[in-house]
Amino acid sequence: MSGIIVPILSMREFDYTFLGISGTKTIVLHPALNVAMFSTARLIIRIHELTMSANQKITIAAYGTDPSPQDPREFVLSSTTLSAEVVSTLSAGSLVSDTDTDLYPFLKLVLIAQQGSSPGTPLYAVLSADLHLRESS
Repeated sequence: MSGIIVPILSMREFDYTFLGISGTKTIVLHPALNVAMFSTARLIIRIHELTMSANQKITIAAYGTDPSPQDPREFVLSSTTLSAEVVSTLSAGSLVSDTDTDLYPFLKLVLIAQQGSSPGTPLYAVLSADLHLRESS
C-alpha cells in the first residue's frame, strides 16, 4: 500500500485570546483538496507551543465535499469525516490524529478555535499539520 504526505498547515502561530465567552473562529485551510485516488487518510497535528485552559480547544477537521463544475454552490457534509483536537491537557511535542477509511473525493479542511467560559483567557498555539493519504490495498 503506497501513500503520500500532504502538508496542510506549515508551522503557524494561532492566538484566539480575543474571543468572547464560548466564541469560535473558523478558518478554511483548503476548500476542496482532491483525494479521489486515495481510500484512507490520517490527519496529524503537531503541537509546537501551547497555552490554553480547560474548556478551550483548537480543532482541525475535514468534511467530505464534491464540488460541481455546473453549480458554484458548496456541496459539503454537515458532519466531519476527520477531526483532531488540541486541548489543554496536551503539551508542546505532542501529536494528535484521526483516521478515515471511507473518503469522499474531496476534503474541505478547516481550523476551529473555541474559547472557554472566561473571556480573555489565553488561547494560544503554534501548530503544523499533515494529511497522510494511502491508496486502497
